[in-house]
Amino acid sequence: MTRRCKCEHWQECPTCAPQRFDADGKRKPPEPTPLQACRAELETMREALALHEVGSAYAHRLAVMLECALLDPTGTWNEAHALLDEYRAACRAAAPMQEPPTFMGEPVVMPNA
Repeated sequence: MTRRCKCEHWQECPTCAPQRFDADGKRKPPEPTPLQACRAELETMREALALHEVGSAYAHRLAVMLECALLDPTGTWNEAHALLDEYRAACRAAAPMQEPPTFMGEPVVMPNA
């Protein structure tokens, strides 16, 4: 048995267009157009590329600083912190909406679900 709605045919209701409403009968937000989806994906790719370039620019210097800090912890402590602050500032400039995942910027290892 089909349910009949009382809306005009130019209108949309949960009976006429159930795909456009959630379980509570509230209208879902409109789907992005293909152009909007492409622009959002492009922005995500630009941010990822900018972060990759920052990582590439600082990777060698951070590795050398780590080696120096392991060999002489008292002599390079301040320089290491200055380099980490510089790296964090470059990350914030490259992707303003993202912060490093942890305080020091190392990746977070998530447990398997």
